[in-house]
Amino acid sequence: MNEIMTYIVFVSSSYLLGSIPTGLTISRWVKGVDIRKFGSGNTGMANVTRTVGIIPGILVLLLDTSKGFIPILLIRIIDDRIHSSLGFEDSLVISCGFATLIGHTWSVFLKFKGGKGVATGMGTLIAISPISFLVAAAIALPSIAVWRYMSIASVAGAIFGGLTLAILSFFGLYPLAWSLYGVVGPLIITIRHRENLRRLRLGTESKIGQPGLKRKL
Repeated sequence: MNEIMTYIVFVSSSYLLGSIPTGLTISRWVKGVDIRKFGSGNTGMANVTRTVGIIPGILVLLLDTSKGFIPILLIRIIDDRIHSSLGFEDSLVISCGFATLIGHTWSVFLKFKGGKGVATGMGTLIAISPISFLVAAAIALPSIAVWRYMSIASVAGAIFGGLTLAILSFFGLYPLAWSLYGVVGPLIITIRHRENLRRLRLGTESKIGQPGLKRKL
């Protein structure tokens, strides 16, 4: 397989992997519900936890995170074992990172709707920059403890984690191209949280621990 075909296969496979509706699948399997009809209507960990339970929510978190982590891991394995000229620090890494994030947020299996990209983006960040992930976690976890709003923690963690990646890339610790993910990734996540941010302004956003009530469709 030549490099162009390898690039196409990796990026398209990353998108399809990101598109797998884990939250919807697990909610149907555990409780027989369509998670899109409850709470925020999101298929991510927070809404699954509120509606279905803590254990299913944790499982969704782990699976969605792995969707961002696995493609980067495979690139590293292939590069190490066959000594290809792809390289870990090239555009393929960021392309696959964006592909999984876009697949999760605009899934081909959900008529180009989906989650909000937090866990999948986190998985990619863990794979490419553990330092940036630790900064994101250091911001997000206290935010959850203080305000109990997952949306605040998610957006704040994404912004600070992405900013850290961009700064480290600018100063040469990572390839400069990776700074693009540090800027655009958090922007996508913030846009996907626009309804949550609107509800925060109105004072109607659900806190962690509140049940996911059935939505009025």
